[in-house]
Amino acid sequence: CVVCSRPTVDDNLCTTCRPNVQYDAAWVVGERTGTLRELIDRYKFDRAKEGASIMARLLDQRLPQLPADVVVCFVPDISSHRRQRGYDHMRHVAKLFAERRGLSCRPLLVRQTSLSQRGANKKTRSRQQIGAFCVDSEIDQPVVLIDDIYTTGATIAAGVSALRARSSSAIFVAVVARQPFVK
Repeated sequence: CVVCSRPTVDDNLCTTCRPNVQYDAAWVVGERTGTLRELIDRYKFDRAKEGASIMARLLDQRLPQLPADVVVCFVPDISSHRRQRGYDHMRHVAKLFAERRGLSCRPLLVRQTSLSQRGANKKTRSRQQIGAFCVDSEIDQPVVLIDDIYTTGATIAAGVSALRARSSSAIFVAVVARQPFVK
């Protein structure tokens, strides 16, 4: 399960988590450990831009066939991270993934807040993400929302909530890595 890491059958959501999410299915490439952790960290923090094509390829290999009219979108960076990196890291991954699949990629989510999630606990992350995104127009196609790391689910939930407010179509979630639970 993308949310809790329990075994799943088909949509990567277990029977416990399924009723609590607004998206239709979710996929994750793997746990944020070892090589996958290094790939993401180097791409995000060391400007190793070649990481975008590797992550796009990993997502392409992991996700099933999607509807032909699905729109690929991404969780946008906060402005300070964009200025620091010089680019919006998930925009590049989403664009490359869409190109691999022959799909449309659009920046549907608009960032409304500028609070960093790094190092924040689950309660803080959830609070910070309330109203974090908006969508400027109605969406009449299925959407796949792409992000790099699923930690508590607060960012994905906020993004999906904004999308769901403007769309009655299917919303899918694809994540490069799931942060392992600390026990």
